[in-house]
Amino acid sequence: MIENVCIPNGMGWSPDDRTFYFTDSPSKSIVAYDFDAETGNISNKRTFFTLDDGDAVPDGCTIDSEGYLWIAIHEGSRVIRVSPEGKQVAEITMDAWKITCPAFGGPDNDTLYITSAGVGIDDPKPKGCKDNGAVFRFKTSTTGLPANKFILSMTGMLFI
Repeated sequence: MIENVCIPNGMGWSPDDRTFYFTDSPSKSIVAYDFDAETGNISNKRTFFTLDDGDAVPDGCTIDSEGYLWIAIHEGSRVIRVSPEGKQVAEITMDAWKITCPAFGGPDNDTLYITSAGVGIDDPKPKGCKDNGAVFRFKTSTTGLPANKFILSMTGMLFI
C-alpha cells in the first residue's frame, strides 16, 4: 500500500479511525492518510509532522485518547507529543540516546512505557546518556487508545 519505504517505524490511527499515521524514519517525517476502516484503504497522503533536529529521526509512536501522537526521537534522547494539527506541544527527555518506541499501558492505560536501544562501541555517547538500552515509564495526564484489532479475509486485512 505504501511504496519506496526505507525504515518504517511508527504507525497508528486517530481515535475516530479516520486518519492513519506512518513514519519512515529516514524521511524525518510522519505522513497522514485518510483511512477507510471498512476496506482498509488509505488515500490522500500528506505530511503531518517533520522533525528538524540534526541526525535525530522520528521512530516508533503511539496515539493517546485525545488524538495526540507520542513520538520517539531516535538519537535525540526524548519523546515528543504532537497535536492532531501537527504541532509539538510537549516533550519528555531521558538519559538514553536512541529512544525507540512509546506505548501506553498500566492498570488505567495512563502510563507511557518508553524503550531505548543500547549503543555500540563506535556509537557517539552523548553526555548524560547513561541509561542506553533501558525501558522508562512516565505517568501521563491522558490515556492511550485501546489496541486495534485486525482480521485476515479473502480480500485482505481488515480493520475491526
